[in-house]
Amino acid sequence: MTMMSLNRIHIPVVSDSRGSLAFIEQGGAVPFVPSSVWLASVPSRFDGCGAVVALHGSVTVGGSLTIGDPSEGVLFSDGCDIVVSSGGVALVVGADVSGGIGVPFAMKRVYYIWNVPSGRSRGDHAHLRQRSLLMAASGSFDLTTDDGSGSRLTRRLDVSSGAVAVDASQWRVIERCSADAVVLAVASTPYDPTDYLYDYEQFIEVQRGAVAPLSVS
Repeated sequence: MTMMSLNRIHIPVVSDSRGSLAFIEQGGAVPFVPSSVWLASVPSRFDGCGAVVALHGSVTVGGSLTIGDPSEGVLFSDGCDIVVSSGGVALVVGADVSGGIGVPFAMKRVYYIWNVPSGRSRGDHAHLRQRSLLMAASGSFDLTTDDGSGSRLTRRLDVSSGAVAVDASQWRVIERCSADAVVLAVASTPYDPTDYLYDYEQFIEVQRGAVAPLSVS
């Protein structure tokens, strides 16, 4: 892998009336497969290769580059120091940095959601294969999961709640996001539009094994 010691990058963002979503995966904003994820709110040192993103507030990387928007990032190839603004939080995604948030599967993609308007929701889908780990990097939100058996579980997640694992066989809805909410997700697969189920009735039928999932062209 060849990277500058510190290189400012743009994180791909998808924005619509439900807020903004940005993602980090190999071939997108970074030239590596994510292997570890960290959330930092205090001065920290990271070795190896990776990328830093300012999820909330601003982050100064290597004492020379300051970023202050979730669509901005910095690649580092041989370690870096970061300083986070008061009340801010930085996302660090490593290519070969050990430790960080415990993820119960091999990660392939990291994405995050912010600026969700009051009264709007995210998610409202299930996956055929993808396993996910969801957490509040900033603020708070409600996460509702449904396995299709008729029982739904709603949890209020904030920065002290930790992460929640969501299997492919679970419908998920994210709602009641606080104004400063940043939803952080770690996924077991790269983005694949054919892996999504957006119709709840079809999800129920798939769970029952009654029908095969529809393909998406």
